[in-house]
Amino acid sequence: MIAIDNLSTQLTAGLYFSLFLSAMASILVAHRNLRASSRHERVSWVVLGAIGASALATATVLHDVRVVVVPVLLATTACGVVWRPLENYTAPGRLLLATLPQQMLVTTAWWIWFLCSQPMSQMTRAFLLASLPLGVGGLVLTLFMLPVDFAVTCRRRWLKPKDPLPPLAPERCPKVSLHVPCCSEPPEMVIDTLNALSRLRYLNFEVIVVDNNTTDAELWRPVERHCRRLGDRFRFFHVDRLVGAKAGALNLARRHTAADATIVGIIDSDYQVHPDFLVTLVGYFDDPGVALVQTPHDSRNGADGLFVGLSHWADRSGYLTDFRNINEFGLTYCVGTMCLIRKAALDEAGPWSETCLTEDSEMTVRLHALGWSCLGIWETFGRGLIPETFLDLKKQWFRWEYGHCQNMLTHWRLFLPGPLGRASRMRWQHRFFHLMGLLGVLYAVVDWLWLPLGMIGLLSLMGHRERVPVPSIVWWSVVLMFGSSTLLRWLPYRTAGYGTREMLCSDVALAALTHTRQAARVRFWFGRRKPAWQRTNKFSDQPSPRRALGAARAELVLGILLSALGIVLATHATYSPPDLLALGAAATVWTALAYVMAPVVALIGEWELGVRRSTGAVAAPSAALASEPAGEP
Repeated sequence: MIAIDNLSTQLTAGLYFSLFLSAMASILVAHRNLRASSRHERVSWVVLGAIGASALATATVLHDVRVVVVPVLLATTACGVVWRPLENYTAPGRLLLATLPQQMLVTTAWWIWFLCSQPMSQMTRAFLLASLPLGVGGLVLTLFMLPVDFAVTCRRRWLKPKDPLPPLAPERCPKVSLHVPCCSEPPEMVIDTLNALSRLRYLNFEVIVVDNNTTDAELWRPVERHCRRLGDRFRFFHVDRLVGAKAGALNLARRHTAADATIVGIIDSDYQVHPDFLVTLVGYFDDPGVALVQTPHDSRNGADGLFVGLSHWADRSGYLTDFRNINEFGLTYCVGTMCLIRKAALDEAGPWSETCLTEDSEMTVRLHALGWSCLGIWETFGRGLIPETFLDLKKQWFRWEYGHCQNMLTHWRLFLPGPLGRASRMRWQHRFFHLMGLLGVLYAVVDWLWLPLGMIGLLSLMGHRERVPVPSIVWWSVVLMFGSSTLLRWLPYRTAGYGTREMLCSDVALAALTHTRQAARVRFWFGRRKPAWQRTNKFSDQPSPRRALGAARAELVLGILLSALGIVLATHATYSPPDLLALGAAATVWTALAYVMAPVVALIGEWELGVRRSTGAVAAPSAALASEPAGEP
């Protein structure tokens, strides 16, 4: 019989119970989403039954029913605490959100106890314990964002607008000024964008095209001529030397905006817009508190091959989850294209930032600070082009990550309450959300240390020839946590009409971009100079395997080193029963896969680029977006 007052027994029981319960909650959430039934979503016996079944499973594994008393009481109390505040979530969703924090905390406590109680050298213990809080630090930050992160899979009622409105009557259409910045872009692509804008089913709008810093006149002259053909509502401006990159172009466009325009739209030069973009979204500005209406990024060349498909889903997946989640809490960000902004709000906020690499999200923080509301509409209204090479994809994601860090550190005082903060009309949801983003940027200072510290600890374990058997609960943890997280990642794709293939594409691409995002955060904190704003190349390049390997050089080296280290650790591990070194070897090889994905994805992109060039294949135009202009109505 196991002594009930034994700390290790209590931690083990708590860990088993929380693992079983969160896995069961994940299954119930999946059933609720796939069956789309609300019959039992308010019935508490669903939650109580899951708690009871998890307690029974734990007691069966540990052969003692007494060890589940404390975990059951904690879980029941947590469900009671979240039940009322999360009334717009399903019963399985509330169970999941109550269970995950308990699982995180118990898992961390169990590992601290395990590492402290096992016979090993002080050096090994010190490095492994040092890596543990760094590794779980990111999870602790997500603890406070769980209701936001799981809204898509766990909500039963949406309160914020998410769908387009019925088309406006012509007499109710305010003037909209659409701004199209471009720099050294293929003229045919920009012309297609302008043609799509000319077909908008909206009578009262203008288009301002700003071409800045393009040295080759053959790139901007055809666009200028085409604007003249499209009529007076299209105006073109070319500036040889303009500071501020895209933000500088948008500020120039603002100075030339029609005096009677009340709404400003931002359209990237590669985006082809649906004709109903304005007529079904402008109505949201009838609410005087709305400053921004944002629609998702999307691409029209995402089906042109495996590489662009991977890149497409790396970006698109966020619009199936995060974008929809944060809209429900009024936290929608401007993402720089396919958005409409109230001109009065822009005037109050001031010019677009010409120093931040993500001027769009930086503007959003200032709008939030002024008390404005922002909406995110789920439907796609325009599609652009995915970068064709891994090098261009890395530049894009590096800019987004670095700009986010700039944004948080520039405005940090807006997020803090009391005397440390700066006066603003920011709502508490905005303040809390941005504060979590700020903490994430601060955590990035040490986040990158957990991997080398863990590796040193494993090498010390191997060098001292220490054998630390891993109990079966660790393998239960790996299986149940991996299965639950995979199921919860898959659900948003499935409920949106997609599936496993799209999820895997997103996972592979995001794994390949892991080092890029880490490098952006490290450079922000430790780099000597701010990187220059770099446009995304829209010209089709010649295929170059050397460019692919050069773009993924750091990832390739890290992947090889980690793979070799994992093999070395595996050869020194014990497998009957498996020891901590065997677990570390498996984790090291798994980590190496993320880095190895980068050169693999880069080579796929170059190979497919060569195939398209040899066959003359180009991105297929959308059936709904023809290339001929409509001209003046």
